[in-house]
Amino acid sequence: MPLYFYDCKKCSNNFEKLIMNANALVACPKCQSTKVIKLMPNSHSSLSEAEKRAQLKKVGKAQGVGRSIDRSWDPKKYQDHY
Repeated sequence: MPLYFYDCKKCSNNFEKLIMNANALVACPKCQSTKVIKLMPNSHSSLSEAEKRAQLKKVGKAQGVGRSIDRSWDPKKYQDHY
C-alpha cells in the first residue's frame, strides 16, 4: 500500500495515510473534513541545482564535513608520553 501525505484545508493539519486506491475519499483525522490536498512526496524537490548545492554545503558545515585537520598533533609523542 502506498503512503500518501495530505494537508487539510480546514484545520491545516498535515498527515499521512496508507491508501489502497489513489482515488479514495480521504478525511482529516483531526477534524474529519474531506477537503484535503495530496502533497508531493518528500523526494520531490523544486530547488534549482545551485540551491541544492548551497543547502548541501550548509548541512556539510553543520556536520563538520570539510573541516581542517589539526596536523600539529603527533600521536607518537602522545604514546611516548603515556
